[in-house]
Amino acid sequence: LEENEISGDLIEGFIGNLNMYIKCQDYFGNFNFKEYVVNFCINSGPDETPVFQDLTVTQPRNGKILKYGTNEVDLTMWVNEPAECKYSSVEGKDYDEMEKAMICMTNLTDRELNGWPCETTLTDLENENNFYIKCKDQPWKSPDEEELRNKNAEDLLYTLYVTENNLEIDSIYILRGDSTIYLDNSNVSTEIKGGGNVFSFGIGIETSKGSGEGVSVCYYEWNNNFIPFFETNSNHHKQELNLPSGDYNIPIRCIDDSANEANGNAVFNLKIDNTPPKVVRTYYEGNKLKLITDEQSKCYASFDEIKECNFNIEDSQSMTIGFNTQHSSPWIAGEKYYIKCKDAWENQNPSCAIIVTPSLVY
Repeated sequence: LEENEISGDLIEGFIGNLNMYIKCQDYFGNFNFKEYVVNFCINSGPDETPVFQDLTVTQPRNGKILKYGTNEVDLTMWVNEPAECKYSSVEGKDYDEMEKAMICMTNLTDRELNGWPCETTLTDLENENNFYIKCKDQPWKSPDEEELRNKNAEDLLYTLYVTENNLEIDSIYILRGDSTIYLDNSNVSTEIKGGGNVFSFGIGIETSKGSGEGVSVCYYEWNNNFIPFFETNSNHHKQELNLPSGDYNIPIRCIDDSANEANGNAVFNLKIDNTPPKVVRTYYEGNKLKLITDEQSKCYASFDEIKECNFNIEDSQSMTIGFNTQHSSPWIAGEKYYIKCKDAWENQNPSCAIIVTPSLVY
């Protein structure tokens, strides 16, 4: 660009000439050696255009849903030229009749990234709030030149909503396999049994209401840090955990796009079952040897007197259909039964749970 005898300013306008020198290069690197010159003649005329509302930027954005319980909010609005702005809750008012004025920065040097800022505080907010905004430009004009200032004829409709119902946590539950265990909402600890030395499970959360019908991001607190759930930003949330046995009280926090917040606690006791089943009773009934174990389990019988209690349960006779506390096998008088059991957590007797020799007389 080359300026030529340009004079004036943004307020009074500019006059003069401007040359633009252009070179182009194609895909293969070829370019024109001689510049193409575009000459502009600048001759500013009177400003006859009001604030261009399509370029207006607002914070909070137009249409924003605010947090539940909000009754006032600070509004900042940026316009495309220095101007004074007003607003009303009534549609169609002339600028001069609007009752509420914004505080606007009108110096040429006050321009920010999005334009010239105007600020106000909107009060007495309800569930839906409509504000009608108009501006009048060229604030440097004297009262004698007031008729030269441009006012918006059309309103800029600015709408804010307030969340009607706060975000809620409907349920907190434990997921393990196909089982769902809902935790007590009154922070009473729920006992959960599992097998092995470490308990692998998921914590599930269901949320509702708020600004997005429960859609939110949920966090759990661990070592004084809130960590987002692995599956979240929905109204169903899930986090996998691996924990040893013990008592747990894990704070839960969910936050939606409008900063609505719901809090809860996952309170539970992990009781890790790493003890194999015990046979608590044996008896004869209906020509069968029957056993009762102290927990749901599967029991197996072997008659191999060489292996004795060192048999493999997969190669032995099952005494149970599914997991149960009652088990049976045909009564064979004088035969020695080597019996092992295992529970649902794969806890198995390392030796025999019991050795039984049915008598010939019963």
